[in-house]
Amino acid sequence: MPAKKAMRQSIKRAVRNRSARTSTRTTLSNARQSVDSGDVALAEPVVLAALGGLDRAVQKGVLHKNSASRLKSRLTIKLNRLRELGPEAAAAQITARGRQGGRRATGARRRS
Repeated sequence: MPAKKAMRQSIKRAVRNRSARTSTRTTLSNARQSVDSGDVALAEPVVLAALGGLDRAVQKGVLHKNSASRLKSRLTIKLNRLRELGPEAAAAQITARGRQGGRRATGARRRS
């Protein structure tokens, strides 16, 4: 395939993927903000819309299916925690966990 044609095709794909990626990021950040607001009634439809947006991004090839699955899992965990504990307790639990002092989950140190 000539290089000129490949370049035209890559530009078309980049433009198409940019809009899909931007809309996916926007719906995801809206969902996170609605969960952080603490209102379950407001958060549920926004989170469901974000889950659908992640599935569409996978179908379009913008996101890998495992990445979308990980993001969906984290969103639903936050929403379920909000449902069970309420807004104050859910926010406190999120900030208390942190990143385990920068160590890996197994406690092993990184070797370089």
